[in-house]
Amino acid sequence: MVKKLTSKEAALALNAYLRKEPVIQEYQRYEAALKKHPELAKAEEELKAMQKQLIALKAKDQLDLSLEQDYARLKKQFYENPLVVNYMALKEEVNDLLVNVESLLNEGLNSTD
Repeated sequence: MVKKLTSKEAALALNAYLRKEPVIQEYQRYEAALKKHPELAKAEEELKAMQKQLIALKAKDQLDLSLEQDYARLKKQFYENPLVVNYMALKEEVNDLLVNVESLLNEGLNSTD
């Protein structure tokens, strides 16, 4: 007889399965590597802050060419970093995997079998 899992047990089993997936493991390695580079985290926060400033200015139909140039320069520098490039690619792959899992779960919930 097959033991019926509780919701928590099923979630833990799915979590354990996902943690064994090579793309998840690689993503976690890059995530850990990024944490060893606080300058990248700082640059990302600066980009977010600059982006908010630019959006606020555009909402008021104002421009700040200096801010736009600084944002473009920092964004280019940040997204050309090999660590960031690989991290972002893996993040997208992990997201695709999770969307697929969610879709399969929803299909299972919606099936009439």
